[in-house]
Amino acid sequence: MKKFYLLMALLIGTFSMRATHLMGGEITVQSLGNSEYLVAMVVYRDTAGIPMQQNAIFELSDSSGNVISTFTVSYDSLISGNQLPQYPYGVELYLFVDTITITTPGHYSIGWDNCCRNGAIQNLSTPLSESMYIKTDFTVFPASSNSTPFFLVPAAIFLPVNTPWQYNPLPFDPDGDSLYWSVDAPLGSATNYCAGFTTPPGDTLNPFSLNPVTGTISWTANTQGNFVATVLVEEFRNGQRIGGIRRDMQFIVTNPAPIPIYTNTASWPINIYNEYSFPVVAGQTFQMSILADHTDPSAQLDMELYGELVNNPNYAPQFSFNATGNGSEIEGQMVWNVPLQLNVGQRFLNVVRVSDGLYTMDESFWIEVVSAVGLSELKTEGPLLYPNPVKDALHLHFNAHHQDVQWQIKVYSLSGQCVKTEKTERLSAGTTEWVLPVELQSGQYFLQITSTLGSYTQAFVVQP
Repeated sequence: MKKFYLLMALLIGTFSMRATHLMGGEITVQSLGNSEYLVAMVVYRDTAGIPMQQNAIFELSDSSGNVISTFTVSYDSLISGNQLPQYPYGVELYLFVDTITITTPGHYSIGWDNCCRNGAIQNLSTPLSESMYIKTDFTVFPASSNSTPFFLVPAAIFLPVNTPWQYNPLPFDPDGDSLYWSVDAPLGSATNYCAGFTTPPGDTLNPFSLNPVTGTISWTANTQGNFVATVLVEEFRNGQRIGGIRRDMQFIVTNPAPIPIYTNTASWPINIYNEYSFPVVAGQTFQMSILADHTDPSAQLDMELYGELVNNPNYAPQFSFNATGNGSEIEGQMVWNVPLQLNVGQRFLNVVRVSDGLYTMDESFWIEVVSAVGLSELKTEGPLLYPNPVKDALHLHFNAHHQDVQWQIKVYSLSGQCVKTEKTERLSAGTTEWVLPVELQSGQYFLQITSTLGSYTQAFVVQP
């Protein structure tokens, strides 16, 4: 339970008192052992409405949807009623926490509802007559523990019209189960979606959509107003669905306005799936720079880093940001002493959020563990790199098993900056050797070779 409250403290931060209208929320369930489960609900509200009721009545249902028990929980008076971080006004948070006992294995769901939704919501038929129903479902196993996933990144609320925007709630599963993310309609009851739901309207080139791998929602809203949607995160173990959580959320699209932007992501390494992905080596120190700016030179920007690594007490990275002195620009610095016990191939998803006090912008990136020397992480048909360390020229010797495949080589510094790019024409099948002149300062670099067949990353050292 201590870990749970630590997580909530990280997400909530420091607040000022407010009171509001239903905007969204989520329910999570954490296994405490000995048939005990910690149930936690976070509810978001805006500042134009009746005060939040002090008690919430939860329904525990079995796999057939039958309500087998109810329990009433009062909100946490220390946290509840306070303001969501990185916003100057308008959004507050309420936390309801209780412990329940479930001794019989099986599939269960926990739900809560409250009427009514905001009448200004534009993508529901009759929002004022709709309840907001929040639920999670999970499996109790006879011989192993199971907790639902939970979201590492707080909700994002405001965005300006006709402006590309990104938001990532970043779900994480403490048991290591597989997660699949999607956008779903909000619920009005345990068994019914809200009537008339349509996807929040957006530009045809950047509609409201969610990346099922990184969880990033991308959207250029083309209509001002209030809109709702649900992020659905389904949990799988050994190929079987064992549960899912839902973050029901209202988004407020405002007048056109400038928002924070990232200015150095063009230099970040990209994998074959067009995702930012930084290679790291176990036992070494990884550093990266994140630059953000604003068109208003007087804007005060804030930057936060979220992810599994940040919440790991054993090897969390250091993260800080400072003003660069160039207008409103800030620079975030992540420094991570990569643990020796990590295995090649392990990947960690991270989200950085920059805010100007009203609008936020999220960016997702992977950190992937690679080997420092040798080719243990490469497939047998992968490229061979020699010599390593290198002084003048790097040789790449590999077999192109397929015709009409275009390969690309990029070299990255330890900070993630692309320092060299080489492209080839499409290759015929057969053995190919490239000679890559090395015109770099001494130190460690990463060579990334990418094609439609795959992506390979290899560390190498340049001698003085």
